[in-house]
Amino acid sequence: LSAVNMDLDFKTGGKAVFATSVAINKMNCTIKIVTKLQSYRSSTWKTLYTKTKTSGYTATTNSGSYYVTKGYKYRTRNTITVYNSSGKVIETDTLNCTRTYN
Repeated sequence: LSAVNMDLDFKTGGKAVFATSVAINKMNCTIKIVTKLQSYRSSTWKTLYTKTKTSGYTATTNSGSYYVTKGYKYRTRNTITVYNSSGKVIETDTLNCTRTYN
């Protein structure tokens, strides 16, 4: 992976807005991003929303309309997988972006 950017923000009315973008510096590869919006309650992370994007040299996932409740911690859990032209996994990583909505 040559670049990874993640963002999670909360808009008026509690709309969670998030995006993950990935770039690679390898030719003939495919990127798959699985982004899960999760909330932290009762000492565990619960998945609220999942979005998957598959693309070439760069890929970006953007949120849909998902509304959350104030007073809790939220994160995007991003699993990024890079496949070569034969479909073999050559790299995988999971990164989190965590914020509290007050």
